[in-house]
Amino acid sequence: LTNHLEHPSLRCRGGRARAVFNCYDNEMSAIFRCYAASDRRVGTMAAHRLKTMSVAEFVYMLSDGEILGQEVSVLQAGAMFSQVCALCQGDASESEINADEFRFLIARLCQVISDGIYTLDPFEVVLAEWMASVFVPTFMKLVELQNKGLMRVEIVGSKDSVPV
Repeated sequence: LTNHLEHPSLRCRGGRARAVFNCYDNEMSAIFRCYAASDRRVGTMAAHRLKTMSVAEFVYMLSDGEILGQEVSVLQAGAMFSQVCALCQGDASESEINADEFRFLIARLCQVISDGIYTLDPFEVVLAEWMASVFVPTFMKLVELQNKGLMRVEIVGSKDSVPV
């Protein structure tokens, strides 16, 4: 994974991949807010924690969306998170990402998932198709269920978690 730090998916700030995320701005914000608030263990509910996502919350999100284990391992998820922290913040030891950095992380996730797929399409086309057909529908359904109170988005073992 470390040799992919220069992949176009990690340089989407000024490129066409950034435009793909702009099309899904409301959905990305809703997904980020939902999962950034999923770690409710003691000491993690400070106001700033609701504006950032930890690696545990990212791994939980992937598990919730049934991406973890099927398409991405826990090790890959952690490596992606560290790479995005290193690229965006200059420090791979950072333990939190903000909503803008979340976009880079999702681009990296798409790149890792699509690595084994042969296509002549540019990355932003692959990203747009994956966002429209997989990521947004999957996670917006989970966000809607959580908003309706039909499920709780909380890391298992959290102090306040209650099975639904």
